[in-house]
Amino acid sequence: MRENHSYFPLFLSMEEKRFLFIGGGKVTARRLSALFSVLQEENGTKITVVSPKVLKEVENLENQGKLLWIKREFLDKDVENIDFVIAAADDISVNERAVKICREKGILVNDAGKKENCDFYFPAIAKKNDLIAGIIASGKNHKLAAKAGEAVRSLFGKITEEQDL
Repeated sequence: MRENHSYFPLFLSMEEKRFLFIGGGKVTARRLSALFSVLQEENGTKITVVSPKVLKEVENLENQGKLLWIKREFLDKDVENIDFVIAAADDISVNERAVKICREKGILVNDAGKKENCDFYFPAIAKKNDLIAGIIASGKNHKLAAKAGEAVRSLFGKITEEQDL
């Protein structure tokens, strides 16, 4: 992808969507947390993690039945029938291979280690009741996006306290 591309904040229905996370480390755990912060129970979203090992947080999500953990290295065929791929393996070549395969198949992909390879970003999420905001800094400053997310969460709290939603 080009360095100077634009982003449009688009809110998609997650109903029946299929996600593949490649890798089971900190990035996967954070992005799963962001995803689960907005997912409704029983909406049919399918989440698969492919990694020989995962952090305890990811394993706990599997134990709760929220995702499927495939305990092995990523295979090219893992992207079949998938809507979104998050390539967050420790091995850069695995992530790059996943991006290449996804691009060939028209699957949206996020390469956790290389913003130029991202079709989408995971935003800082602010959610209160029915209000949801996603904030990014165009992949350039995650700390700034996180800080803005905190500010919006605080604002949402004030708005919902003041009004009967």
